[in-house]
Amino acid sequence: MNKKPVVGIIGAGQWGQNIVRVMNELATVKTVAVRDTVKYTEMAQKYPKINFSDDYQNILTDSEVTHVCIATPIDTHVDITGEVLKAGKHVLVEKPLANNETEVKNLYNLASHNQLALLTNYLYCLDPTLDEIMTKLPTTKGQVTYQSTWHKWGSFDESIVDNLLVHDIALACKLLGSITTISHLELETDLVTIHFEHENGRSEIEINRRIEDKKSRITTVTIGGEQTSFSPAPQLLDKQLSYFLTLQNANRNTDAEKTDLGVAQALQLIKQQIN
Repeated sequence: MNKKPVVGIIGAGQWGQNIVRVMNELATVKTVAVRDTVKYTEMAQKYPKINFSDDYQNILTDSEVTHVCIATPIDTHVDITGEVLKAGKHVLVEKPLANNETEVKNLYNLASHNQLALLTNYLYCLDPTLDEIMTKLPTTKGQVTYQSTWHKWGSFDESIVDNLLVHDIALACKLLGSITTISHLELETDLVTIHFEHENGRSEIEINRRIEDKKSRITTVTIGGEQTSFSPAPQLLDKQLSYFLTLQNANRNTDAEKTDLGVAQALQLIKQQIN
């Protein structure tokens, strides 16, 4: 029987707890770093075989840990990802990886130099409908439109752009290539409507996170007049984590890097428009 990979998890907020739950079924979760004392106590009781620590450095210095999941606040992703890669461990980090292209390139260069996997957790990009759509993509520019409407309640602790919009940006960039410009932008604290022009098409995205009685996410991709609609769902975490655990001495993941660069480019363009 193959020995399960040994995993460390940094961060155990709402989404981090989901990672702990799923990863505990897939691998040997040795240590979870969590600073919230209440969560620390609750999770220690729920998972008695896992070590809990208030210092993630204990994960970095543990030679048994080969894979690390990072689910910390967005503004910590770059620094902690760099630390984990320097410690010689494969990284799965929550989105976004970084908000500028230089940081993205530096982290992928570091991962490549150390022959390590670096993967940002864009779950919606794993939706099987997306793969079907990509097989239909034409080579002629301008024929593809990506439209997404997302209504939900919550996720108020982070920026709507950094926490939610990046999901659609990642999907759109995967389908349509890099962004050339923003053609329309309306941005409030809990509502964003934005249109991007891409290398190979156009994306139109609207997110409202203050709709209490309705939770829906509908994405429509139009190719030459033919529409395909689907509702990407986050029930893909086990698929993503399973894939992450297979990565050993990984070659540079150029597809993932392109997605992260596309997201970082979009975040920079949005920042330029609102400043």
